[in-house]
Amino acid sequence: MTGKGIFAAVAALLLGFSANAQTTVVYPQVEGMQTSPEYSATVCGKPVWVETIGPGGMENLNVMNFSCEGTQTVEIVCSEPVDSWSVQPRSAGIKAVAEGNRLCFTIDGPKKLYIRINSLPYLALFANPLEKDAPTAKTRGVDYYGPGVHDLGRVTLKDNQIIYIAGGAVVNANFNGTARNAKIIGRGSINGNLSVTGCENLTVDGVFFRSSRGWTNTITNSVNTVYSNVKVFSHISEDA
Repeated sequence: MTGKGIFAAVAALLLGFSANAQTTVVYPQVEGMQTSPEYSATVCGKPVWVETIGPGGMENLNVMNFSCEGTQTVEIVCSEPVDSWSVQPRSAGIKAVAEGNRLCFTIDGPKKLYIRINSLPYLALFANPLEKDAPTAKTRGVDYYGPGVHDLGRVTLKDNQIIYIAGGAVVNANFNGTARNAKIIGRGSINGNLSVTGCENLTVDGVFFRSSRGWTNTITNSVNTVYSNVKVFSHISEDA
């Protein structure tokens, strides 16, 4: 069966499939980061970079990260024939079709899914909501980090600070301090953790904390903290 045939089969499986407005935003591959040897993927025909994060072996996590609105057709190409699979959580009701080394399904909009194919490491699908009024490199009053790797070290949050990490950006940093009205937002990744106290109106939205040591998110004695669409993968022990 061809890729188009798989798409048609999935569409036929989905009751109530609708041609609603559909937008897919993909992000660039990050130079120096490891591309998955197990998976490649497209969403609505657009290639989505799949990254491997982890120490190796079964503790690896493969991640595909994009933003979307409306029904999305996902096609995963595997390094071996697809004999078994699961898409979690089951409550998402995802119906997939496998043919050869391909697995195809649709989602009705933003979702976070955990996909297991055969005995390969998991694939995390982060389908984020579309960003509204996202900052650019020219936006005043915003610490903007575009695609690529940024080494910041230890960062002490300040009052009214906005840190924007774009899709395709990886920031190496540990965030700490006490601040009012601070924001850490975007669709990129943070290698590090967040440890703050006494904050007021702190917002963390859309970012992916990964490869952190010990406690990833420690927030104490703070009020009006908003966490939205935050993803965390911590596989490094404090003693490592």
